[in-house]
Amino acid sequence: MYNFYTEDDSVTNNGWVDSDGNIYIIYPDQDLMDEMNCNSFTVNRLKNELIKHNLLLEENMPSGHSDRLYPLRVSEIYK
Repeated sequence: MYNFYTEDDSVTNNGWVDSDGNIYIIYPDQDLMDEMNCNSFTVNRLKNELIKHNLLLEENMPSGHSDRLYPLRVSEIYK
């Protein structure tokens, strides 16, 4: 899953910049379920593991909008 978030094509095709200049992506859970051939429980569990290990930040957006995902590179964690 981390690869889906950090591969260059994903950031190039799905990446936006927030008001602080940070790059985020919007990658709906359904798209991940389709890509990984798994259910929503697995996607949520894996996202929580990435968050736990400081590889992903998730900003919850208002209802009707997809959450913003900020994938972190390992080098960013140890700055």
